Amino acid sequence: MRLKSLNQPTTPKNSLQTFQFIQSPKQSTKMKFAATTISALVTVLPMANAWIFSTTAGQWDGENNRRCTKASSSAGEVIDWENEWGSDCTLRVYSDSKCRTQIGIASDDWNDHELSAAMGSFKVSSC
Repeated sequence: MRLKSLNQPTTPKNSLQTFQFIQSPKQSTKMKFAATTISALVTVLPMANAWIFSTTAGQWDGENNRRCTKASSSAGEVIDWENEWGSDCTLRVYSDSKCRTQIGIASDDWNDHELSAAMGSFKVSSC
């Protein structure tokens, strides 16, 4: 990289000068590639395993596993599971209040999912 003076000093030696950076096309391409790569990584790195689970009994969210949680909803009611893209979190839905009889599982989003059986509890795992 070279520096090229845009103006010639007409005042004493300690005067300010404006400089322009001159780059070869090869350096410019490398810098653009590096900037693009860094930008892409920065957008992905801070992602956490964020999830949100909504039922008629309430709403829960987190970034980590959640132990068995009592949450009652009747058959025919709508639940919503939203899992951040790239997350491995898995929702497990149970008919009883102690997470023993599993009736559903989802790792991808369940948007406006209608329960075919009554739900008594849920847990989130594999985050």
